[in-house]
Parts: sequence; structure tokens; C-alpha cells
Amino acid sequence: MGYGFSAQNNTGKIVIDQNYFNPHLFQEGSFTSGFKRIAFAANRADIPLVAVSTGIGGRPVFYMNTYMNTAETAYKGVDLLASGTGTTNYAFYDAVGGIASNTNWGMQVFDGSSNVVFDSRRAYLKVVDVVTLNGTDYGHTYTHASVNPAWYVINSLTGLQFTFQVFSPGPPPLGLSLARGRFINQASSTSVTVSMGPTNNAGVGPDQWLGLAPTIPYTSKLLVCEKIPI
Repeated sequence: MGYGFSAQNNTGKIVIDQNYFNPHLFQEGSFTSGFKRIAFAANRADIPLVAVSTGIGGRPVFYMNTYMNTAETAYKGVDLLASGTGTTNYAFYDAVGGIASNTNWGMQVFDGSSNVVFDSRRAYLKVVDVVTLNGTDYGHTYTHASVNPAWYVINSLTGLQFTFQVFSPGPPPLGLSLARGRFINQASSTSVTVSMGPTNNAGVGPDQWLGLAPTIPYTSKLLVCEKIPI
């Protein structure tokens, strides 16, 4: 870096400086319905991180997609889908943006254009583990570092935060085509269960009942996080 402040972790990786920002919390909530369309309080210029928390043994949840405004110039919100009954918690994170309300404490880091890239008065995610989902997610349970409640963020190789597959178990007219996605739920303080399921009907979840062993042709990363309060 040419100037300013730099913070590194114990492996020498930069975590804060003028070029690296840590996405901050800008909206959170919960829902009990199957399908939930959640509008951002204000449009976002980029796709935010979407973190979900099911609680141990909670209902599986799938991050369907991020939707845009009519002009396709900004992101308006996300669609989430959960299976079964219960409460699903969500939290959205992106670049810090403007200056937080003035206080007499804390630290701010700016880039060369006077944009805030870090503000200690905001809430962040702490990544405690990264799990590689290997594409054979038929009710598979992955272990991770201990955290409870765990917050999960999925990043796929497509650059989006969800994965899907279209499948057909038989020839027409017996064939069935459904969009499918990875449903996740916390199994314990050190594990998460990932299942594949159809996503075209509200509330439909992991589909082991179809008698299929679905796969995805690529791996993706599941970020296991702790939600840090302000």
C-alpha cells in the first residue's frame, strides 16, 4: 500500500487497508414462510453477501437469487426458500459506503478517493471456517470449526451465491424438470447438512423422496461465520 493503515492476521494476510474492505451489516431479519422475497431498504450497486442462520436442527434454507430493478442498474433484494416449519434468520452485508453517525469513539479507514473501507462502529462477519462442497450433496454432512449459532454464506464458481441444476429422471412424457438448489441447515455446533432440492414451488425442500442421487458438476465454497455485533 502507498499510505495509511494496514492490519494483518497471524498468517500475514491483510484484513484491513485502503484496498480491502470487510463487508458490513446493512440489513437483517427473519421469516417463517416457505418462500420469502426480501427487498433491500435501499438499492445496492453490487450483489451483497447473504448470510443465513437456521439454528441447530432448524429447517433447511436455500438462497434462490438476487433480483434487480426494472432498468437492471441496481439490486433490489433477494429471494429465499425454506423447507418445513420454523424461523430462518438472514443478514445482508456489503461495502461500508457512507460515514456512520458521528461518535467520539472508533476507527475509520479511507481509500485514496476518501471512501470509507472500514468503520469499527459497524457490524461484521467473522469467518471461522471455509468448507468445500464437493458436488455430491445428497443429504451430506460437512464438519467445520465450532460456532453456535453458525451463519452460512455460499459462493459458487458462477460468481453467484447459489447453485442449481435441471434434471430429468425419465424420457418424455415421464420426464420431470425442476430447478434445484443447495439447501443448508446447521446440524451441530461443528457441522452443517447440505441437500439438493427442487426450488420451483414455495416451501419445497430437499428431495431425497425422489429416489435420485443428484450431483453438481463443480464444487463451491461454504463460508462458516460468526455474526459479530456492534
